[in-house]
Amino acid sequence: MEIVPSINSPQNAPQSKADGAASALAQDFDTFLALLTTQLQYQDPLEPLDSKDFTQQLVSFSGVEQQIAANKNLEKLIEQMAAQDVSSSVAYIGKEIVAHSNKALLQDGEAKWGYYLDVQADTVDIIIRDSVGATVLKTTGNKEAGDHDFVWDGVDEFGNQLPDGYYTMEVVAKTASGTTIKTETYVRGLVDGVERVGGDNLLSVNGLLMPIDNIQAIVMPQEASEGG
Repeated sequence: MEIVPSINSPQNAPQSKADGAASALAQDFDTFLALLTTQLQYQDPLEPLDSKDFTQQLVSFSGVEQQIAANKNLEKLIEQMAAQDVSSSVAYIGKEIVAHSNKALLQDGEAKWGYYLDVQADTVDIIIRDSVGATVLKTTGNKEAGDHDFVWDGVDEFGNQLPDGYYTMEVVAKTASGTTIKTETYVRGLVDGVERVGGDNLLSVNGLLMPIDNIQAIVMPQEASEGG
């Protein structure tokens, strides 16, 4: 996956608002000086121009120029912060993570989730839905408190093998009295890229975009941990 650059290169960087304002101000100031020079050349010696008007205009130009300079400094600061943010995100590439998500990729007849039960449950229902929200499977899960893995082979409740794609899992756990138990659903995968969307850096995990805040842990790759 192509990594979105943190800052635009000089060749294709768009003009900032401050740069555009500075250019417009320079044009206005040149026009003002040209008009002022013309007025001074053709002023009536018996009724010279009042310097108060163009002095106020010069003060106004000076104030706007200072504001534009402040805006340019602010834009540079924002660019630097964005670059640092992207750099910290790029550090996750190649790492295997566990992240909060109820969506997983079914590929080659396998989709994997993990879920956590706050306390032991009397009943645990696991509901798998497709990309349009239709329920394709309802089954039961482990009732013990703690973390559990759930692996789905992509077969629906009618025995049909479903196509590869993204599916969501919902865990509904209840006590014997019918009280709903707090659950958390998560996925495990390799970070293979970073994309900047709407000003935020999102990690690509198994082709799924998610914010860095979703990360619960960075873990050893499963192959390495199983081999050891």
